[in-house]
Amino acid sequence: MSIEQDRERDQVFFVNFSRTLGGLAIMMVLFLVGALYIARKNAPAHEPLARLEERTAPVGQLRVEEEKTSAAVVSEEGEAAAAPVEVAEVSAMSGADVYGKVCIACHGGAIPGIPAIGDVADWAPRIQQGREVLYSHAIDGYEDGASGLPMPPRGGNDALSDEEVKVAVDYMLSKVGG
Repeated sequence: MSIEQDRERDQVFFVNFSRTLGGLAIMMVLFLVGALYIARKNAPAHEPLARLEERTAPVGQLRVEEEKTSAAVVSEEGEAAAAPVEVAEVSAMSGADVYGKVCIACHGGAIPGIPAIGDVADWAPRIQQGREVLYSHAIDGYEDGASGLPMPPRGGNDALSDEEVKVAVDYMLSKVGG
């Protein structure tokens, strides 16, 4: 073979190789565009701001009751005078509120082995232990040996007061006649 034939063969190879690489690059771009189109088409719509705020809202709310007391107010002449001042007093959530915001996650009936609200058979052995034991388990937490399922302290919400936990227990017991 001559040098001229070798060059011709190399040139044909280079042209074919370039076309193949160009074709692969075009296919890669088409696949990328197709994947982006499918991803956008199947992507969940952005949830409205109101829905986002609802999902991230605080667990509890404070109810403020007014109480009047007096405090000294200094007049322009420098004399002290008594004036009413409003003082906010924080009150606890009701049992239904605590249940609806915290307890329902486990005691709503979706998790087997955990006593569901309103199910007398689930609650009967627990009611026999007495309210003080139930209060203690709800406040301090409890590992149930029979089911192996834990009751986290305060239902997993450390912001709940002892009183709020107790009224939640009372609320759930009221639904089973306890």
